Amino acid sequence: MSRGRFVFVVCLPALAACVFSACTINAPTAELEPTFNHQTAAFPLTGAHEGQRCQACHSEGIYRGRATVCVACHQSDYNGTTQPAHQAAGFPTDCTACHTTS
Repeated sequence: MSRGRFVFVVCLPALAACVFSACTINAPTAELEPTFNHQTAAFPLTGAHEGQRCQACHSEGIYRGRATVCVACHQSDYNGTTQPAHQAAGFPTDCTACHTTS
């Protein structure tokens, strides 16, 4: 094993916060992520979003400038919905008009 930095991550879904603590140990190199609290951000995590791992939305390592509209991540859900068929019926892509994250 090579000497590298290892990151311990503790996520608290109820608080929508992750605490990152890095230390140097004998371990393969690990990706380091900044400490971030979604509750104080422009996109607070609520409902079903609270239990998601950071990588579910940030798999490309992009943390700033991500779209915050539902359809940016849920376009395939919108397109594939058949009861009723949202796309065929011309429903708007503003999901919050009818849906919540709970």
